[in-house]
Amino acid sequence: MKKIKIRVFVTITSIFFASTTFIGFFTYESEMNQVEESIKDMAKNESMLFHNILSTDAEGLARAHVGLTRLETLSKPFAERNREELLAASASIFKELRQSNNITHMYFIEPDGTVFLRVHKPEEYGDKLTRATFRKAAETKKTASGLEMGANFFSLRCVRPVVYKEKMIGFMEVAEEIDHVFSQMKSITGNDVSLLLEDKFLEKYHMHFRNEKVGAFTMMYPTNKNVSLLLARKLSGAMQQALKQAAVPIVDLNGAKYAAGMGPIRDAFGTTAGILLSQRDVSSLYSDMWNGIIATTSVFVAIFLASTSLFYLSLRKSYALFNDLKQHIVAVTKTSDLSRQLEVSTNDEVGELADEFNLMKEEIKKLNERLAARAADLEDANLELEAFNYTVAHDLRQPLNVIGLNCQAIDMLCGELLTEECKGYVKESYEGTLRMNRLIEALLNFSGMAHAELNRYRVDLSSMAKEVVEELKGGEVARLVTFRIADGICADGDPSLLRVVMANLLGNAWKYTGMREKAVIEFGSTEIDGKLAYLVRDNGAGFDMTDADKLFTPFQRLSGADKCKGFGIGLATVERIVKRHGGKIWAEGEPDKGATFFFTLSAN
Repeated sequence: MKKIKIRVFVTITSIFFASTTFIGFFTYESEMNQVEESIKDMAKNESMLFHNILSTDAEGLARAHVGLTRLETLSKPFAERNREELLAASASIFKELRQSNNITHMYFIEPDGTVFLRVHKPEEYGDKLTRATFRKAAETKKTASGLEMGANFFSLRCVRPVVYKEKMIGFMEVAEEIDHVFSQMKSITGNDVSLLLEDKFLEKYHMHFRNEKVGAFTMMYPTNKNVSLLLARKLSGAMQQALKQAAVPIVDLNGAKYAAGMGPIRDAFGTTAGILLSQRDVSSLYSDMWNGIIATTSVFVAIFLASTSLFYLSLRKSYALFNDLKQHIVAVTKTSDLSRQLEVSTNDEVGELADEFNLMKEEIKKLNERLAARAADLEDANLELEAFNYTVAHDLRQPLNVIGLNCQAIDMLCGELLTEECKGYVKESYEGTLRMNRLIEALLNFSGMAHAELNRYRVDLSSMAKEVVEELKGGEVARLVTFRIADGICADGDPSLLRVVMANLLGNAWKYTGMREKAVIEFGSTEIDGKLAYLVRDNGAGFDMTDADKLFTPFQRLSGADKCKGFGIGLATVERIVKRHGGKIWAEGEPDKGATFFFTLSAN
């Protein structure tokens, strides 16, 4: 019962832990999916917001252009290429635009791209522009805007053709730095943002900012510099991939978890300039996730424990009856007391089992009474059978003794008159009577061995095998068989019974080698599974292993009976003797390739 209780406990415990693990894992996956779902588009959304703000600013720059290009105070001196007058007219306008519209750059450009005037740096002019926004405006004769690297800044630029008296006289460019874009993004989303420009991109414009560097990137415009730098350093390997595709990894940082959105930023040429890095502390999301996992798991555990308690209460009576039944069976087994009836308290399968056990006891009680009545008869029959065995043995020995005495008399009275061949026959007959007497003695022991103790002695099986071999050779002198009998093999057992074993096994080997050339019969020992085993092996007729279970069954005819005639009670008797000695016997063989018989004895 303890084993059943342990199995039930282990099973329920295993189900509990497996189910709890599954529920916890499933809840974790579900909660984690929700967290990932809430942040998966973070990089795309931040990139979209960034470009939307730039587009709005570009539209503002374009509107400012429309008004400026219509001012004759600006277009007239530009058309006349009067730099001083144009600077005087535009300086105050540029100052007002810088204060109210974040415009940081203002250019007047000749049709071939030569800078005629930098209002924000009037001392620098005469260089030729190759920027994408200028090229697009020159090609389309329309306003063009975009994000570009200038001589000193990464800026949003807007270029528009200037027409004076229905003639295009050049281009005007206004630009703004984009630092305000990042603070504006943070005010909208609450996420901190920074721009990481790739060093390869900056090298094309010979730019070397003194900003913080992270690997192959330069950080610009961070709204939270310290956290952005720490995140960027942890993500230095992933940032190269972010130049191609947006990603939102989760980063552990100083005990907090951050969602880091990374996506590529391209300039007006369409060249990838760097990545936009946005960050959000999602520790609270993870805290909520774990709280959800704990809550779900706790509810499951409560339900499981409640269900288990109900299950136990529903089976408590059946369990108690089962325990009583077990104790009752043990008591009946030990005392053989069939008088006490087991009280049945349930109507389920356990109750039915208890009822059946009560009925079985009644039947056993009746059977015992019948067996007791027959026991005396059987005892008398056993005594009669034993007496019969000894009578038959006595009757067999009388003619054998007569034959033996006659053989001795012939040898003594007529020995000088007999030929050597006749003397051999007389000797063989006498030795046959001795073998028959030993066989009768073994059969008497065998017939009573189920009720009597074995006479165990130290038996030299090697010497016994050699004696059997000499007897076999004496029967067929012409046969050439090689016997390989290992020396020094001994066993503890009944000598007369073990001789029957050796005679049968070696005799069968002799019989089934037939007239085979180079016939070999072996007797020896080996170790099998750490136990000493004896073996008799031959290279004779053999047998099919499908018939192996028939070898020790009396009067069974095996397949290929013409090769296996003679299997009667010999091997069955051998098996009984071996089992009586506490051992076992088995065989291995193959048709026409011989057979090997193995047997063990418990004393060895």
